[in-house]
Amino acid sequence: MPLYPPSSGTPSSTVAGPDAFGASPNAGASSDYSRGDHDHGLPTAPSGSFAAGGDLSGTSSSQTVIGIQGTAVDALPVDATEYLDGTGHWTTPPVPGGASGGTPAVVLGTTAGAGTATTFLRDDDTIVAFDTTAPTGVGASAATGSVAKAARRDHVHSGLGAPLGLTGATAATRYVGATTSGAPASGTFAVGDYVVAQNGHVWVCTGAGTSGTWADAGAGGGIADEGTFTYLDAVGAAAPGNPAAGNARIYAKTDGRIYSRDNGGTEYGPFDAAGGGGPTYVIDDTFPGSSLPSGWAFTGVGTCAVTGGVAEFRGGAVTDRLMHAITPTTRYFVEGHYQNTTGTGGMPSICVLDSTGNGYGLLVYNDGNSYIGNVVAYTYTSFITSGIVYSQPTLTDLWFSAYTIGSEMFASAYSTDGGTTWNRWVVGIPGSTFTMTQFGLVQLFTSANISVDVAEMRMQNL
Repeated sequence: MPLYPPSSGTPSSTVAGPDAFGASPNAGASSDYSRGDHDHGLPTAPSGSFAAGGDLSGTSSSQTVIGIQGTAVDALPVDATEYLDGTGHWTTPPVPGGASGGTPAVVLGTTAGAGTATTFLRDDDTIVAFDTTAPTGVGASAATGSVAKAARRDHVHSGLGAPLGLTGATAATRYVGATTSGAPASGTFAVGDYVVAQNGHVWVCTGAGTSGTWADAGAGGGIADEGTFTYLDAVGAAAPGNPAAGNARIYAKTDGRIYSRDNGGTEYGPFDAAGGGGPTYVIDDTFPGSSLPSGWAFTGVGTCAVTGGVAEFRGGAVTDRLMHAITPTTRYFVEGHYQNTTGTGGMPSICVLDSTGNGYGLLVYNDGNSYIGNVVAYTYTSFITSGIVYSQPTLTDLWFSAYTIGSEMFASAYSTDGGTTWNRWVVGIPGSTFTMTQFGLVQLFTSANISVDVAEMRMQNL
């Protein structure tokens, strides 16, 4: 295009238009040219509303897209995740593998792991991370736990000493620590607090405040200084070891009696000289009920039935015996109370023997004498010494008593029959120290079968 005016023609002094909306095109016929600053102007703006067309519907003031480049489309989707496909329809996006949504089954664990389910998580799914179970109280030992749930950050444990809320025991209490000995001398405490003293006592706070007011609940294994009770049940068992120096240990044994022991190992009964009265019997049995007391056993061909408060010993042969095993000892006192004794030719006796039936016995014989005799295998072998006891064939009551200390035996037999009483001590010197492991009644001789109602048997360590 030339940069200068053409050689012919003149500039136009008019401008065609402005055309109205909808005017047809016109190439024009004038040879005049337009000036560079000419202006066609604008047609007058239409007034009112007119219909939209093409990909729009509605009017000039409100349109709706109904198509794209001539292809009709559906109305807006319900789900914002849908997309417009090539046919003008809204479609849910495809999921790889053809999976579908499912209920979440995600669990918490200690290591990561790949799942195998073909379902997917939706963006508004709920995953279970908590439950409504209250946390347990603080335990005495650590535990990892096994429930696959997370703890909420504002959860609360019951804590050491906090009450569990059991009926009848809901008052507050706390274990607040320990002392070397005695109650705390500083700090602030509440009623119900308790401490453990390393010398074996437990202290309970009965008055709140600085240092608190404390009561001694007692030493371990003991009884508190305060309070009353109707009775105590002590379980019978073997004698315990010795207590610490300056202490005494009280306990029950299997004979159903209470004993005490000092730190030197000396044992006392509740009525012993060291404890307030009479002797301490290791065995002190009567025969109530219908069976032999614990520890007693009958051996032989005769019988021994318990009835009417006595053990009815009816011998059938030599060595028939009613014996009680004891802890081996060389210093002891034994005694027996027999009633309605007959058959003295069989030598009714009270014997102290070892485990094989060897030892010594205090016996009566039908010659009117009492004897200390040698016993071998539960059988009389020889007399050591004698003393007169009775003159009647049936002894209403017969008492045997025997002390053995080392190699010497001091013994006596005492009887009542027909209003006549006899009392005689005899002394035997067996010649060697004897270790007793059992004692009791033995039929020692073959002249007759003895018949004895055993009322009581006792044994005491010296």
